[in-house]
Amino acid sequence: MAQFVYVIGTADTKLDELVWLKSCLHAAGVDSHIIDVSTGTPSEVSENSKIDIPSSQIAEYHPEGAGAVFCNERGRAVTAMSVALTRFLRRTSEDIRRLDIQRPLQVSNSDSVIAMFMKVCLCNCD
Repeated sequence: MAQFVYVIGTADTKLDELVWLKSCLHAAGVDSHIIDVSTGTPSEVSENSKIDIPSSQIAEYHPEGAGAVFCNERGRAVTAMSVALTRFLRRTSEDIRRLDIQRPLQVSNSDSVIAMFMKVCLCNCD
């Protein structure tokens, strides 16, 4: 089992759930960081101290920059955030290999972001 996990979700609508999951992991002795993948314009939610990695930081990993993610077109934004998240998590293959992922744990409406990320992880962890 992994000793470190990323708790990934949309903090603009699911922050309480993400914080709850992080506290459960902590109680089980697993270190974790909350990653916000909200695609709306960054607000005070993304600056919340409970979020370890805000969506604005993740969005910067998109090849076209954060503007590609925060474009105000939901479908395009979710796809762009998937690209940005994948690039963020790929920054070192060691980080991905440490994740012992059997299946995604989804706690928000960011299912498509997580599903796209999982396809990449599972293909690159062999």
